[in-house]
Amino acid sequence: MNEIKLSVILPNYNNDKYLAKSINSFLNQDYENKELIIVDGKSSDSSHRIIEKYTSGNKNIVWVKEKDINVTDAINIGLKYCTGDFISFLASDAFYFDNDIFSTINAKHHLLPFDVVYFDHYFYFTQTRRILINKCTGREFSKNNLLMHGTFVGLDNIFISKDVYQKHKYDPKYNLCSDWELYLRISQEKLLFFYMEKICTVTVQDGDNLTQKYRQEQIRQIKEVALLYNSDNVSVYINAENSIKAKLKRIVKRIIK
Repeated sequence: MNEIKLSVILPNYNNDKYLAKSINSFLNQDYENKELIIVDGKSSDSSHRIIEKYTSGNKNIVWVKEKDINVTDAINIGLKYCTGDFISFLASDAFYFDNDIFSTINAKHHLLPFDVVYFDHYFYFTQTRRILINKCTGREFSKNNLLMHGTFVGLDNIFISKDVYQKHKYDPKYNLCSDWELYLRISQEKLLFFYMEKICTVTVQDGDNLTQKYRQEQIRQIKEVALLYNSDNVSVYINAENSIKAKLKRIVKRIIK
């Protein structure tokens, strides 16, 4: 059985704390036809030493040193270097939960030639020692569901065909919800979306994540994107921490008026 090639983009900026664990989770996948594109041209911590250690003599890892303006721009830079049939993203504070994620994708694609495959994932909150299980539970990848439930699919737990990325890129204007905006775009095309009930990744939430640091700006961007795509007058609900749910409800009321 021929193996499809899987590309993973890992943007990093001064996150040496979890970087090695993220890279190792890629290397530990029991699959050969894979590549990791690390985009980091600006880190001033020990990240570059860590990346150099892993790229030295490893043909499966490419280090791109182009300087980006934000995470979304880094992803788009990484897309230029991907040679895989399917492309995904791995944050430098995330890691693959099992070692058979890639081999499972390959096996299922030979049975069902999907354009997009998505999984469940965990968020691990280090400060409170708890795990949030973000389960898609077979939810259809549709515009209405994305507007109703927000980003029930994250960047780390979805693999999208290179053919889709030849037409679509992430919009840096919506840096804190660019994944959601792109999903809303592609959900309206005739693509085969396939859900696997399996935990793909774990994201560490320790207070330094972008969405935790810039929550107010994220809310503003979410509202703007929701207004762009909310043509069917559906209610918008975004999964969020309890502290901002009231603000999101007020946004919803303004959108659906």
